[in-house]
Amino acid sequence: MGGGSMSFSDRKPENLPLVLSPGFSREQLDRILYEAYLSGASDVSLQSEDVCCFMISGKQTKATERTLQHGEVSLATNAIYGPNGSSMITQGQPIDKRYEIKPARGIKIGFRVNITPARIDGNERGISITCRVLPQNPPTIFSQKVPSDIVMHALPKNGLIAVSGVTSSGKSTLLAGLIRYAYELKESNVVTSAGRKIGTYESPVEYVYDGIDPIGPRISQTSVGAGEDGGLSSWSEAVKTAMRRALSIILIGECRDSETMNECISAALTGHCTLTTVHANRVGVAFRRMVSMAEAGEGAAAGEKLLGSLSMIIVQTLSPRIGGGRVAFREWIPITQTMQDKFFGIPPAQVAFEIQKETIRRGSSMGHSALMAYQRKDVSLIDACAYSGLTKPELFALELNEAIFEPFTEETLNAIA
Repeated sequence: MGGGSMSFSDRKPENLPLVLSPGFSREQLDRILYEAYLSGASDVSLQSEDVCCFMISGKQTKATERTLQHGEVSLATNAIYGPNGSSMITQGQPIDKRYEIKPARGIKIGFRVNITPARIDGNERGISITCRVLPQNPPTIFSQKVPSDIVMHALPKNGLIAVSGVTSSGKSTLLAGLIRYAYELKESNVVTSAGRKIGTYESPVEYVYDGIDPIGPRISQTSVGAGEDGGLSSWSEAVKTAMRRALSIILIGECRDSETMNECISAALTGHCTLTTVHANRVGVAFRRMVSMAEAGEGAAAGEKLLGSLSMIIVQTLSPRIGGGRVAFREWIPITQTMQDKFFGIPPAQVAFEIQKETIRRGSSMGHSALMAYQRKDVSLIDACAYSGLTKPELFALELNEAIFEPFTEETLNAIA
């Protein structure tokens, strides 16, 4: 891949691995990223002294013939962030950034970029760049096959919705689908009121909604974190700002400290639909983690305050799909007023246990989701067990309630309108 005269359309997905000419430029970076988009890759890896790789259908694929020199990856860093990018990495400061390419007039393709200092193949001062491909518009809840049971509880008038999972488990994609659903919601729909004022706070801003015609005000999106131009410095500051803007729906991209956790709880209790993410692999673990963060700032009563604000906990992971691609396994529990009354006054650890037990009882656990995917021949038995954390006997001992996994569809939307 070389000279400056080649147009984007000259490259086809089947041309992997690419042939790189010496040197590097922003144009070459954009061509690599566009090739990743054409190839259906989910991620692009650019590292010092390494070949470029694309993640395609959950598998790493070599995308270049030769390795990239450290100086070339430094140039790519500066192309993405600006002239100070490689200096920041040298000083040990990782970078999170949204980056866009424009392969043709009117077309924008976004990438979520993380740039990190790393030791690579003996180079103590190497650079690792990971670019996640973002669709031009957020995927809908219909395309993600989100169960109706989740959608019907995920956008309350007020309340806290926590989406959990490990890194790269699709949390941001699920949240973007829910936000898009609220953004496009018609007045006749009775799931929740239409035309709600929505604000997102992210690090960096990932999915954008520029090409979507809303019912109410356009979504405002704010970057959070050091180095983001025009952004806010902290997550807690983001929640405080959101509460002063009379927003109906607030998305806080990550809840990772006591101040942010307690601000999210306050937002939910004062009339806002508040969505955020935490890192946990079970609904009970997510609840306990949120309590621990809240207690660090509010003391022992924080657990009851959290319980009173919660509307739903969702956990998601992505398993390899038979034939390529990935399948979402989800575990979720709506926190109803009846549950809040039942658990009020119980120690948080016991509440976490009861929440997990109720999730299994109602059939919306990770194991049930994995078993459903296996019975539909979407995933192998090995992956169903591995990604649910259950043994084969434990998996097959579960009783399925298939109705709870019925996806929310256009027909569902019309039926309840």
